[in-house]
Amino acid sequence: FGYLVGLIDGEGCISDLKNQGLRIDLTNTSYEMLEWLVRNVGGKIHHQRDRKPGKWKEVWDWIVHGSDARVIIFAIEPFLISKREDAKKVLDSSPTLKEGLARHPH
Repeated sequence: FGYLVGLIDGEGCISDLKNQGLRIDLTNTSYEMLEWLVRNVGGKIHHQRDRKPGKWKEVWDWIVHGSDARVIIFAIEPFLISKREDAKKVLDSSPTLKEGLARHPH
């Protein structure tokens, strides 16, 4: 759990996109690390197009959106440092999440 919090706080992005809803994304050159996230947390990996083939390392995005992103944000928000305000903003815009978790705790 601490590894997930550190990755998102240091390298991730938490956002509420108008047409896609809540989203967590993390861009990295370590495919293995992103595979770990998919196995342990969920989400999907997308390969970014090479901007300058041969000059830059390959880059992948780990993306979680919708209700899955809400659950993760709710769980990690108390432990975030640099992304805490972003997490609070998206949680405040999704009050039903807290009610849903109270009814169906994991």
